[in-house]
Amino acid sequence: MPEEGETRSAFCLGEDTVISAITGITTVTDFRMAEQAVGRQGAPLVALIDGLLLHHPTKWRVCQNIGGIANLCVIPPDTEGGVDSMVDWDCGPGNLFIDNAMRYFTNGEMEYDKDGEWSSRGTVCQDIVDKFLNTNKYCNHVPPKTTGRETFGDNEGQEIIDECLAAGCDKYDTLATITRITAQNIINETGVPSDAKEAVSFAQQAMEAILGRPALVPINSDNLLPNTISGKIAPGRRWREVMKSSIKFGEGRSTLPTVKEMIVQRPYTSWKAMQAFD
Repeated sequence: MPEEGETRSAFCLGEDTVISAITGITTVTDFRMAEQAVGRQGAPLVALIDGLLLHHPTKWRVCQNIGGIANLCVIPPDTEGGVDSMVDWDCGPGNLFIDNAMRYFTNGEMEYDKDGEWSSRGTVCQDIVDKFLNTNKYCNHVPPKTTGRETFGDNEGQEIIDECLAAGCDKYDTLATITRITAQNIINETGVPSDAKEAVSFAQQAMEAILGRPALVPINSDNLLPNTISGKIAPGRRWREVMKSSIKFGEGRSTLPTVKEMIVQRPYTSWKAMQAFD
């Protein structure tokens, strides 16, 4: 969260021209920068796929994505605005603190708490949980908001570890406490295939960039300006074929409407879907 007067920016590893040159595959990147270019915060970026897949005629949907950072997307029923009224934001730490604690207690031999084995053996120190959630500036900031390792990094994680150890917690209690901090700060409603969700989300956004079609903008964004430049494109060996398909898809239209519906052709977990215009 930049302070007043600070410039919004993001540093992301990976250069699309290098990837395209090595693989020959048309590559789309810099989704964050594209969002920041029109005055938004640049993250989270998965609301589009959440809204398209999960909106319902009469039910509210809440999708909680947990990675290093946890983010939340709330989609009203279609009768109350649906995808046009969805909101999203970064809740705070996802598995960052937990993974950091595992590396600390195993001298780097374990990267994460598999199946919650360590945390399930410990006792939560609720006082530390409450103190963190009540005093952390980001957790108490109202949406829209976005965050990353610059706010919830290893140094911040180490402070919690030290506080737990000073309070007499062993390694299992510490993991249980840190896990509770993450869980208590987020809401978990709808389960989706974790090994595919992010890949499909960015593939969807890459397609929007190729088509030059504005993506849905959550209504709690700083700026609701539609953005037809949703990423940076590095053409691959089949670029002309890609462009031919894009033109055919548009059926000669000069502009394409924002997609607001996704029709799933197979079971949800197969992630085989096609687009349908509103």
